[in-house]
Amino acid sequence: MKKAQIMGQPIIFIFIAIVAILTLTLGIKYVYKLKVLGEETKVVRELKEIESDLQRVYQLSYQSSEKFAYSFPSSVNKICFLETPTDLGPINNIDSNQKNYIKLSTGKNLFIFSDAKLKERSSFSELIGTTQCFDIENKISLILTNQGKKVIISI
Repeated sequence: MKKAQIMGQPIIFIFIAIVAILTLTLGIKYVYKLKVLGEETKVVRELKEIESDLQRVYQLSYQSSEKFAYSFPSSVNKICFLETPTDLGPINNIDSNQKNYIKLSTGKNLFIFSDAKLKERSSFSELIGTTQCFDIENKISLILTNQGKKVIISI
C-alpha cells in the first residue's frame, strides 16, 4: 500500500462512524414519534368508542344501563364529562391547568387528559347527563344509564 492510501483509511472510518451514529439517532427519533402517534391514535379511537356507546345507550329504553370497558395508554390519567360545556361547578378533582383547558375548549363537554407527551382530547356529546371526572389507570369501566333525554355516566 502506498502512503496516501494508508493516510486515507482513518478518514473513511471516521466518515462511516458519523453516518452510523446519525442513522441510529434518526431511527430512534422516528421510533419514538411512531410510539407517541400510536398512543394518540388509541386515545382518539377510544373517544369515538365512548361517543358511539353513548349513542347506543341513548337508543335503549328508559333506565336501561350497560357497562363498557375502555383501554387507554398509560399516559392518559383522567376523563371528564360535563353535562353542559360550561358546567364546571361540581368538579373538584381537577387541577388548574385542566380547568383552564376546559374553559378554553368552548362547546366541548367530554375531555381526556394525559401527560405532556400526548395532546389533551375533547369532543361534544349532547347526550351526557353527568358532570364528573374519573381517574384512569390504563383501563376504566363505565356504566352508562339511559335517563330519558340524557345518559348518566358512573363507575
